Amino acid sequence: MSCIFCDIAAGKIKSYKIGENKSAIAILDNAPLANGHTLIISKKHYPDWQSTPLNVLHDMVDLSVEMADKLTKKLKPWGFNYISNQGKIASQAILHVHFHVIPKYAAGQGFRLDCNRVNIEDVEKIAKKLKAK
Repeated sequence: MSCIFCDIAAGKIKSYKIGENKSAIAILDNAPLANGHTLIISKKHYPDWQSTPLNVLHDMVDLSVEMADKLTKKLKPWGFNYISNQGKIASQAILHVHFHVIPKYAAGQGFRLDCNRVNIEDVEKIAKKLKAK
C-alpha cells in the first residue's frame, strides 16, 4: 500500500523540506492554513501516535520546537497551534503519524478550534474509571 508521507520522506515526491533530524522531516503543508504551516512527519511509517516508538515521538517534538523557533524568527507569528489527529473519526486524513505546526498571525484566522461538547460525564466519575485497575 502506497503512503504519500513515506514517498515524501523518501524523496520520491517533491516537497518543501525546511528541517530534518534522524527520525523526522519538516515540510511546508501544500494546503496551508497560514503562512509557514508546517508538517512534522516521521521518516518511517507508523499509522498513529499510539503505534509510534517514544524515541521517534521525542524527535518529532524536538523538530517541531526547532521549526517553531525558525518560523518565529523568519515570519514573526503571534503564536502557534500544534495539532495531531488520530483515526479517521478524529479527521486523520493520512494514516501516517504527523502533526501540524500552524503559525497564528491574528485571532480568528488560520486554524480555529470550534468545540461541540457532547456526552460529558462528571469529571470525578471519569477520573475514577481511569484510575481503576
